[in-house]
Amino acid sequence: KFKIIICGDPSVGKSSLILRFTNNAFRRHYIPTLGVNVSDKIFKVEESYIQLVLWDIAGQQKFQTMRQQFYLGSDGIFLIFDLSKPSSLDSISKWYVDIRNQLEDRPALTGYIIGNKKDISQSLESTSNEGSDLASSFNLGYIETSAKTGENVEYAFSTIAKSLYDSLQ
Repeated sequence: KFKIIICGDPSVGKSSLILRFTNNAFRRHYIPTLGVNVSDKIFKVEESYIQLVLWDIAGQQKFQTMRQQFYLGSDGIFLIFDLSKPSSLDSISKWYVDIRNQLEDRPALTGYIIGNKKDISQSLESTSNEGSDLASSFNLGYIETSAKTGENVEYAFSTIAKSLYDSLQ
């Protein structure tokens, strides 16, 4: 059983990625998450069954103090940004530092920076490159997804599950 925290600015697609992964569904209109929403999915990694407990953490600034408590005990992180909105990538460093400060006793974090909304045509190649570079600087992986089409969503979650599973071996 692994706790994954999913963070990023409002409307980058955190809830949509989780909904696509857990229910293979997509909601077209935006509904902000208030505080936190927890869901889970069990699936097989090699010969073991793994439960990912997904903490969808509200992106709004007003929840900052509350959400710091939600970081505690997490095994992995997804930092999500919108490939078509460079400003959402600029915030990833703040999210990372906020999480690092709460989990400072952990030598390393298992996680990924996720560039979401890959289906939007104005996704910028420069934003993609910056996302990849930022992930490297934080020693995190980098994956681009589309919650709308489902592209790389299963891959992102199964990759973090495998990384966490391998860390136990």
